[in-house]
Formats: sequence, C-alpha cells, structure tokens
Amino acid sequence: MITSKITLNQAENNSNNKTIITIDNLYFRIWRNNYIRNCIRNNQLRDRIIVINNIEYLNDNKKYLSLLSHNDMIEYNIYTKFEINSQDKLVQYNINKKNHLINYISIDLTDKDINDEKEFGCDFINDGVTRLEVVLGNDGKEWGGRLPRSLREFSILGSRNNFSNIQGVADELLLNLPSQLVKLHISAEYSITTNEQIVLPESLTKLHYYPTNNNNLSKILVPPNKENLLEKEITIRSIEELQLIKNIQQISF
Repeated sequence: MITSKITLNQAENNSNNKTIITIDNLYFRIWRNNYIRNCIRNNQLRDRIIVINNIEYLNDNKKYLSLLSHNDMIEYNIYTKFEINSQDKLVQYNINKKNHLINYISIDLTDKDINDEKEFGCDFINDGVTRLEVVLGNDGKEWGGRLPRSLREFSILGSRNNFSNIQGVADELLLNLPSQLVKLHISAEYSITTNEQIVLPESLTKLHYYPTNNNNLSKILVPPNKENLLEKEITIRSIEELQLIKNIQQISF
C-alpha cells in the first residue's frame, strides 16, 4: 500500500526542522483520542440518570449532553430525565428545540393544571425517548395518541387512591405498544377494560403486572416462546383463573 505523507512546518520556532507524519498515523491519533474520551465519558455515566429539573438546565448543558449519542445511551444505560408535572413544563418541553436530548420523560397527571382536556395525547413526545412513565390521576382523563417508536421502557403508575376513576384510560396505548419495547410496568391497581387483546411485542423481556384481579392477565397475548416474562410468581385463587392465564408461566398455588 502506498502511504501519502504530509509535511507540517513548525512555524513557531522558525526552524528548518520538519515533522513527517503519515495520513494513517494522523487519522489514528485523532480517532484514538476521541474514542478514548467517549469511552471514559460513557463509563463514568453508566447506569446513571441525569435529572433535568428545568429547561434552563437543558439549554445551559446542551453542548455536553449532545456528546452522548442515542446508541451510547442505550448501551451504557444512561438517561436524561425531565419531569412534566405542570402545564408550564409541558409547554417548555414542546417549544424547546433541544428537547431531543431528553430520553426519559415522567408525566404526572395528578396535577389538574397539566391539561384541561378530557384526553391527554402523547404525540408530543419525540422519537428518541426510550423511557416513559406516567402517573395517572383520578379525573378519568384518557390517554391517547402514539407512543414513540424508540420507546424501550413504559410504566403506568399510580396508587390505590387515584385509580378509582381511571380504569382502562390507557388501554389505547397498550393496544399499540412500540415494536422495540423491552420492559412494561403496569400498576397492580390498573384494570384493563378493552375487549381487544393486548398483544405484547416480541422484543419484550420483562412484564411487571400483578393485578388485584387476575382476569386482567387473560387480556394479554404473549408472543410464542415468551411465556416467562413475569418477574415474580403470581397466586392462582381458582381453577377458572388458571384457565384464563394458562399462557403465562411462573404460577404458584
């Protein structure tokens, strides 16, 4: 192989000495330094959540956050989290041109100020968000729209106190789960009311859903060879329940 050479004049010392460096070596030095810096940065942030308390923090640190690639954040389990718990924060997220740097969104719908509409759409969430959790309120507000295709973790959260009036409000989202979803967490107090079966994507590896009424599990269709999704055992109270969830393993009496 013929290697070209570049001559770099050392003008700072005004000498006739010349540094000879090959293109291959120059490229390798630059590439190696960037690679090492990226490795150090990613390992320092491995399994960490960078909490973005407000949009001002995002604007001030966009230069550094942009160094983290989408693939690196997945590989090293790095999250940049923004919590939307008011109408003001919802607007801030929507209008900010750097919101693509956020890959973890937590939405608290227990705050009545967040949206006055009867339905809360999630179409505003950018593709690139890999983790989403929503804390449902008790006002019966339905969830609609499309989940980001990039989503890998999805959680429907709440407590017994604020689940009395919202059964089935997130069924539309559960019926259209992204094909790359890896983890699904549904609060035990949430009841699935749709008559359609919820088909879990083949990418799913963990399902955390232990409803107070096991009949809810009969509405979930598990892909072939994916029966061991539940993270812990469930208790069967009757033969009828056993028949309803016979496609899900890890059962104890």
